[in-house]
Amino acid sequence: MTSVDVAVIGGGPAGLLVALGLIKTNPSLRIKVFERAQRYRECGAGISLHVNGLKSIKAICPELYKQFEARTFEFETFDECNQAGEVVTERSSLPAANMQSEQRLQEYGVKPGFMGWSDIQKLFYQALPQDVVQFGHALADIREHAHGVTLSFPGQPGVEASHVIAADGYFSPTREIIMQDGPPAFQNILLWRARMPWQEGLGFPREGRWARSFIGAKTYSNIYTLQNGTVGWVLSVPTAVYEQRGVQFDALAFATSKQRREAASGQDILKSSTEEQHQRALQAAEGLAPQLLTWIKASDPDGVIEHGLFTRPSSLLEPAADKGWGKGRVTFIGDAAHATRPTGLGLNMALEDCPELAWFIQEQGLSADTFRAFEKDRAPRVAQIVRQEEGRGSLAYKDDVKEVSNRNELLPMKPDEFERFKETERAIKI
Repeated sequence: MTSVDVAVIGGGPAGLLVALGLIKTNPSLRIKVFERAQRYRECGAGISLHVNGLKSIKAICPELYKQFEARTFEFETFDECNQAGEVVTERSSLPAANMQSEQRLQEYGVKPGFMGWSDIQKLFYQALPQDVVQFGHALADIREHAHGVTLSFPGQPGVEASHVIAADGYFSPTREIIMQDGPPAFQNILLWRARMPWQEGLGFPREGRWARSFIGAKTYSNIYTLQNGTVGWVLSVPTAVYEQRGVQFDALAFATSKQRREAASGQDILKSSTEEQHQRALQAAEGLAPQLLTWIKASDPDGVIEHGLFTRPSSLLEPAADKGWGKGRVTFIGDAAHATRPTGLGLNMALEDCPELAWFIQEQGLSADTFRAFEKDRAPRVAQIVRQEEGRGSLAYKDDVKEVSNRNELLPMKPDEFERFKETERAIKI
């Protein structure tokens, strides 16, 4: 039986960063991160790191932030196209983008940028001591008792933890057992993502930082350059549209199946990659922009990720300001606590959770009361952002690209909203 002070469930970016935050601010704590995958692999596509996410990294580890500062980038061109592949809005304004970045730097001390999801995860992992992350640990059971929490993992020794931080995604097994409040709501959107090496003859240049979105026919997709000579693409299709194209897929049943948690590989079934998933992506993209189809066809099926879009409504987060969103010795961060739409805000809010929770533990000690104080403090801000995303979430799925131009501007934190976070950052003792 392994004994720890804090067990972090889930080795995604939020789980890794919160572990790093606790190690930096509370070095006496014994901390382990339990990750279901057998290893990390290059997967997913890319994501925007906004001001709040980068501030959170900098608050926990300024040296690590410098690595992100060196690796994030801004697109030199970002063109919006219709589903015939014709450019409707051409944005080739690098000087303007640089000016905006410098403004962010002056206002907040960081510059927003773009980065591959797995590159973010890799940097967090490399920043941790070697033995912190325990791979091949898919949570089977969690039970709280008078003196702590007992965790069970198939094929692995049991774990006894004083407290648990669940960062295990929007289908959190921890939440399912502890809170028993049901799965998040399916938003009738199916997504496919992939990252692949750049290939000659597929219609986009190898050099430069470019992105192109394809909007219309009630679907949204994009393709863009990433680090190390790779390209990412995302296809997002509403249920009614992909069913019309002959795609048969029950995303909710698939995501909540027992098989997802008990996969022999330890990989999350939501992120498993098969020829079947690749074929569904091709079928769902039928009739869309030929440039996009070319890249989807050329993708290695093992690199394609398929999942539904699930969220928890802001109306469920608002009561958390009074009673919190966890229970006893268990708290939740990231998508396990406040799943929202995939505009990049979900990851950035998850990163925000990390220095906030580290600060509360540093100031008030490790206890259930500290967890509730953290949750109650975070709930109003999180609910506000989730509510905003609910309002604009469907805007991408229109018939005409002109209806949705500018729908996805970065959400900078307003000065008055940011003040408290800046105060918290200064309070963290590293």
